[in-house]
Amino acid sequence: MRSALQTGDLFNFIFSLSAQSIGRAVSIGSNIVVFLLVARILGADTLGQFAYFVTYASLLATLVDFGTGETAAKDLASLPEELRPAYWGNFLSLRVVLSILGVVIGIFLGGLLRQDIRRELIVASLSVPFVASRIFDPLYQIFGRPWYSSIASGAFGLFYLGASGFVFSLKKPGTFELAMAFLTAHVLYALVASLLALNLLKPRFSLNRVLLKKNLRIAVPLGISSIFTMINSRADTFMLAWLKGDRDVGLYNAAYKLVDIAATVVIVCTTPALPIVSRVASENSRKFAGLSRKIFSLMLIFLGPFALLTPLFSDPLMRWLYGDEFAPAATALNILAWVCLLVCFSVVSSMLCLTLDLVHFAWWSSALAALLNIFLNYHWIPEYGIIGSSWATLLCEILLLGITVGYLSEKERGTVPWSFFALYTPAMGLSWLIIYKLLHFPERMTILTVALKSGLCYFALVGVGFLCRRLVSAEGEKQKI
Repeated sequence: MRSALQTGDLFNFIFSLSAQSIGRAVSIGSNIVVFLLVARILGADTLGQFAYFVTYASLLATLVDFGTGETAAKDLASLPEELRPAYWGNFLSLRVVLSILGVVIGIFLGGLLRQDIRRELIVASLSVPFVASRIFDPLYQIFGRPWYSSIASGAFGLFYLGASGFVFSLKKPGTFELAMAFLTAHVLYALVASLLALNLLKPRFSLNRVLLKKNLRIAVPLGISSIFTMINSRADTFMLAWLKGDRDVGLYNAAYKLVDIAATVVIVCTTPALPIVSRVASENSRKFAGLSRKIFSLMLIFLGPFALLTPLFSDPLMRWLYGDEFAPAATALNILAWVCLLVCFSVVSSMLCLTLDLVHFAWWSSALAALLNIFLNYHWIPEYGIIGSSWATLLCEILLLGITVGYLSEKERGTVPWSFFALYTPAMGLSWLIIYKLLHFPERMTILTVALKSGLCYFALVGVGFLCRRLVSAEGEKQKI
């Protein structure tokens, strides 16, 4: 990336990414372990209730964040040092108000949605200010302390594992006890993260309308967009519970959990890059376009094969991770693998749009996708269950990403590698025909055999991707000559 980034920028990105990744790995790992234990020990129905609880808390946390966290990261990186305490104080005051609003709305809606797990939804509502407190990572990076992120996230992971372990040691663990463990871990995380942040930047709590407007000008459309995006991605959980039941929610979320993990990894990778990419965009639009093309093409080269190869390993993977009860979710995973790829691209596309202050379209595009998702789920879930819900999610992600990439390409010409996409897509189509129509893999394979064959196919597909990229680069050089 030296053509687009200075050596110092690249070092800072790698250092920040490494520092944040350690703690996030523990945090993500703890969530996965708890999720798997719920599935294996308590079964699909309880997993469905637990997934409903977590989704409800996440949706409320998105409401509380309302795009202010991402905007604050961008603003703090560009503000003069003397304005940062006042900006930080106004930002935290705003978040307190939004948190109180989120708790009230959550408790009210929880009583209307489901009486059978009302206690759990109240706990989810009370946890919202703490779930939404993951706003400190950019601050740690700006002040040159990215390892603080590892401390806070690592502490959360250990707290969550400890609290959940205590729950599983009880004679009759249930969703409410798991909800309390969830709340406890997030409260302790917020405490640790706040103390670390206070060591770097002490907020000045004096109302400043100029600084508030600076944050809200971009945060409002971004916040509306993030809420609709969350509805678009998780409406399926609520509608499956309504139209089918907790077992279908559990099966669907067992497959969707892998999408969540991939999206979280991409967010971890892009968070340290945001201040760097913002500066590149402000200094040199041509370098910004080149960097964007490189990011898109490399993501597709390394992530595209996973989606293509998922049918090879989905069934043994679901059985190995969750048990035979969750084998029906393998078909949903085959579809959601493509959703995973699109979500990763959406995260990066949104980051690039944010660096260009290109957010005006976000609210209506995400609203359109959310409405379409609800419509399709309503008509497809009764007949097709989790498969219909998976297809609805995929179609809506295609719509959402298409709009975002279209606006990005129009705003900054050359940011999207269309030539590479045009060559790579038929190459992957041909690869699919070879793998699934000519090689004739047996339907049932051991997990070791699946891993070996999938690994060989993956590296072959990555090689095809780099070949396509090389051909496109060579053609571009010829045109310059």
